[in-house]
Amino acid sequence: TPQMEQENLKWSANYASDFAKLVQSYINKEFVPSPDKATLLTQAAILAHHAQVQAKSVAAYTPRNTKESEFMLKDLKARAVGLQEECNALEVQWNVWQVQHGLQKIEDIEMVYVRADPGC
Repeated sequence: TPQMEQENLKWSANYASDFAKLVQSYINKEFVPSPDKATLLTQAAILAHHAQVQAKSVAAYTPRNTKESEFMLKDLKARAVGLQEECNALEVQWNVWQVQHGLQKIEDIEMVYVRADPGC
């Protein structure tokens, strides 16, 4: 149902926002030279902003039986995919950063991937 899809979109935006905040908090607490933090902090800030914009758009969406409403839902879904791609990109970069600074070992880093099959 459109309401269920809207809830899923809301969850997706909240997840992206929470992940961005987690990365920002973690990086700010590590004793690593500031220049080494700048790119990741900027990437996390951009993700947090995009997640906030998506959350507001999802909250403003009211399912109706119109072409405009159907288009808006499709647009929100496409943006959710983009948000997930940004999350994945940040996670990959965060993993690289942690290994570079000796905070994680290569063998401890899990692969970042998209679960294409919902039953996965």
